[in-house]
Amino acid sequence: MTKLEEYYYYILNKYSFKKNLESGNINRIIRDSLEKFLVDVKKPAIYCNGAHTQKMLSDFVFELKKINIIIDNFIDGMDSGYKIINKDDIKSENIDAIVVSSYNYMEQIVNELNRDHPDIKVLNIYEKLREQGIYLHSNYYYGTHPFHNYHLLNRLQKELEISDDKDKIFFKIINKYLDIKDFKSAIKYSQEAFAFTGKLTYKYMMIDFEEIYNLELECASNISPNNVLMLCMDGLRFRDVNNDLLPKLSKHLADNWMNYSSTYSYSTSTYESLIPAYSENTDMRTKYYDKCFVDGNDCRFIQTALGQERDIFFYTDGAHYIEHNNIHYSEISRTITQKFWDFILDAQNVKNGLFYIHGLYETHFAFPNPYTKGNLIAEGTALLFDMLPVRGGKLRTDYVRQHDDALRYIDDVIAPLLKEIKCSAVFYADHGNLLMSVNSTLTDIKKEYLQCGEEWIRIPFYVKSSYHNNGSCNILHSIMSINDVIISLLENNEYKPLDKAYIKIGRSQIYNPNFQRLYKLLGEEKRLQSFEGFIFPEGYKLIVYADGHIELYDLNDNELFDNNKIKDLMMVVRREITVIEYGKLVV
Repeated sequence: MTKLEEYYYYILNKYSFKKNLESGNINRIIRDSLEKFLVDVKKPAIYCNGAHTQKMLSDFVFELKKINIIIDNFIDGMDSGYKIINKDDIKSENIDAIVVSSYNYMEQIVNELNRDHPDIKVLNIYEKLREQGIYLHSNYYYGTHPFHNYHLLNRLQKELEISDDKDKIFFKIINKYLDIKDFKSAIKYSQEAFAFTGKLTYKYMMIDFEEIYNLELECASNISPNNVLMLCMDGLRFRDVNNDLLPKLSKHLADNWMNYSSTYSYSTSTYESLIPAYSENTDMRTKYYDKCFVDGNDCRFIQTALGQERDIFFYTDGAHYIEHNNIHYSEISRTITQKFWDFILDAQNVKNGLFYIHGLYETHFAFPNPYTKGNLIAEGTALLFDMLPVRGGKLRTDYVRQHDDALRYIDDVIAPLLKEIKCSAVFYADHGNLLMSVNSTLTDIKKEYLQCGEEWIRIPFYVKSSYHNNGSCNILHSIMSINDVIISLLENNEYKPLDKAYIKIGRSQIYNPNFQRLYKLLGEEKRLQSFEGFIFPEGYKLIVYADGHIELYDLNDNELFDNNKIKDLMMVVRREITVIEYGKLVV
């Protein structure tokens, strides 16, 4: 155990803080169970149309993409994209597999299904957890999931304003910040608690918190410069890295990193961007979009790291992205501060490592964070789903405010740590995000929101190495170059991007029933289909759809009606098109 860990447990014991249950391999067990259960079924359904199901559809979006039917005996949500049926319709709908999505009623539902439908496969995720020695007493996401942690902090901070027992609430808030390894916020609340109560205990806490925070910063600075860090912030837009929302991080990046300021993701979602990028495969005929990980033998930077006998660590919430026996995975859903804590601890004794932090929650919709003072919505679905009639047809909260709060939080807790880390690194996003003002309605949804607008695909991309103190490169650049970038860092070589004639983007057909329902309401069903796109240095974006239709845009998402330009650009990219046979294109 490191000195940092020892001090942490010393603080917990000294002040009798509650030690939270670690979630172990919960997410990984559920993920693997779903993959195996659904692999060969034809018409699966999920049972119960409540918060538990919404959480599962968010946490395991890839694994559950086959499901478009929800069974619920109190039918609600007929205007959602999912088909809602009751238990009497199971046979007539030819359901062949059912995922039970309930903790409170799981035994009742499973017994009823086994009795009435013995020929139908049934998966109870809590039984699978018990088989692995994990006995939960509540929903799988309670207690340890980042969504729950941020919800709890939001609720406690609101209670603090009205509670008659502020001492008790202060203690709970501080305990939770310690649990998620956010010592900076723990310092703030111990200061406030001491000022309000006058209790010396809070003063002593503050001293201990400052000590462990300084120790964490010291440990970060001691990480070997021979290590390499990949830091992917899920859903962070290019324009989010600014002096208003991320002032400390923006300054650090500007002063110490090379900014590749014209970088695009490959797609609009995590898997469809990272799987092609890590495998360097954008051929839709290979159905790369059906995969949730890349074989490590097919990833050049992993092979390079293994050839250098590096220790490899992934902090990716149970989603492996790249699969290899020599990669150490953290299977736990963690906040960004917890992931940095895990990284710093692991890196203390590693002098030749590759570390991958995937910040999944704070920068991705709905931007959960502890700074938002109003009601916090913490989930990982999509902003546009709020526009469905079943959800009221309007945004449930001010997501712009929640997004901005989340970035300010990121800036406060991550920038100081990143500033201390001396190893080479790449800072990037897998895709962008969509934001709409709180009073937006269905009519405010623009066409570019439904395909590959700049908000979705233009991303921040920074590289720190011994070759560049800082600077900016505006060459058209793609996340598809991530292998070259990381290999240059592993080999301590200068990364020199090629000046390309174009870069490629793409997206497979949208399978999500809620999106299908939404696109239908907007009369834009054609944008559900697969497409490939090509972005040119001259400022053109050419989109080729699976039905052969072609559209041309500028980089402000204005559609251009120039058939001659379309024909000229198509001649340049024709050999790259795999979404449709070239001869079937409508040019």
